[in-house]
Amino acid sequence: MQAGSYLLNADLQMLWGNQATFVQHWHFAQGRNSLDTKALDRILKAARRRQFRVTSKADKFLNDLNAEIEQGWTGLEQTNRLLGRIAIRSYIFGHVLYTDKPLEGHALVHAIVTIAQNLLGYHDWCQHQQEVEKRAQDWRLAIEQSHYLHYGIDKRPVELSPA
Repeated sequence: MQAGSYLLNADLQMLWGNQATFVQHWHFAQGRNSLDTKALDRILKAARRRQFRVTSKADKFLNDLNAEIEQGWTGLEQTNRLLGRIAIRSYIFGHVLYTDKPLEGHALVHAIVTIAQNLLGYHDWCQHQQEVEKRAQDWRLAIEQSHYLHYGIDKRPVELSPA
């Protein structure tokens, strides 16, 4: 603490103190800080992530996907639909929502599996837990070969035909 500076209480009134008092307050505040290194890493990644302006059509599509995904499993026979919705959202919007680059390949499979396993009802209703990674791999292949593109990223390069 620099000479001439002071701490404020909750009512913004000056607190008397010296460097030792400042250090005590600092240690108290540090002990109450619930921000761990994992949370800090997530915050830093989000801050570094490229910002995208989502159009109203894309926002509606994303909200529709979120509405289906976020309710999780509520009964039997929902695995294929939910994995498909997670795959679509992760492939199209993953770099907008939770990574710094578009999800493809193993990273996409990992995202699908992780999100699915953390949804409500997964352990109670998903009857394909033993094969969820294989099903996520199938959805990865399907979405990467579909007409969907990563949001905000230019179209796929056109392959030149041999002359």
